[in-house]
Amino acid sequence: TCDGAGNCVPNHEPATTQCWGPDPNSNGFNPLGNTCKHACDGSGLCLPFITLNCCGNGIVEGGEQCDDGNQYSGLPPAPDGSLEFCPSDPAFNCQYVAGTSSLYVRGSSRSPATDVKGCQVEFVVVNPNNPPDRYGLADYRQTCLDQDPTCDFDPLPGRCGFIVVACANVSDPNLPACSPAANQGLSELQALPLMTALDVHPVIQAQYQANTTALGQALTQLFDPTNPGAGFTNQAPLLASQQNLCSSPRIVTVFSASNRPNESARTRFSLRVKSRDGRLPIGRQKRSLLRLTCKARPLP
Repeated sequence: TCDGAGNCVPNHEPATTQCWGPDPNSNGFNPLGNTCKHACDGSGLCLPFITLNCCGNGIVEGGEQCDDGNQYSGLPPAPDGSLEFCPSDPAFNCQYVAGTSSLYVRGSSRSPATDVKGCQVEFVVVNPNNPPDRYGLADYRQTCLDQDPTCDFDPLPGRCGFIVVACANVSDPNLPACSPAANQGLSELQALPLMTALDVHPVIQAQYQANTTALGQALTQLFDPTNPGAGFTNQAPLLASQQNLCSSPRIVTVFSASNRPNESARTRFSLRVKSRDGRLPIGRQKRSLLRLTCKARPLP
């Protein structure tokens, strides 16, 4: 820093202070880049140094579901082209874990006590204020008020951005009659689109097709917590031992309708995932439904 007399004197950050390093793997020259893999050495140099419990250091820790080694997230589109919301999306604070059973959306309304196929596919939807179903579990019908920051992760008014994770072969204690071992794994996973009344509008139709494509792609890019080094590369068929495999979080955009007289104040997007377990000779088929509704805000 300047000393007031025209001299520039050293004034370095203390050692181990996180810094943006020159290494290209650290996104070093971008202020949104990685400060987990470089630190000051006390003499003014920014050197490689792994900071523990830091989002973006490439180590799965502190409740992270994954850590790809940089601090870019997928919303807005990341400069590195990634689609992930892990590790750095503020919605998760680098602490998102999709393995909490109380969060699982079963994809149906039948009794969890007798549901022998519900654990084939379950969802996680970031929507903490959505009412539970009649069994006290997360409801497959998820509703969000436009621009509610707890569930709408799209900054534009007039539509809701739901964060959705798809999980397969789930070991869910809320489904005592269903287990990946009893189902002998999964032989099939497929996203099926469902039509809505607003599909006749080209913009909405294109968006909802994009939603289905994104979630269908997510089902082919699952993360195995027992093999984190493989990243999001797993897909069906899955062995019975491959349990709790989840996709990366995806933004699913649902338009809100007008709340003017005689017009609907809400719209919804529905997704159905078709799955089949590995039981022989013919696996049991399951269709898991996820219904996302965006409510328009009342007019002032």
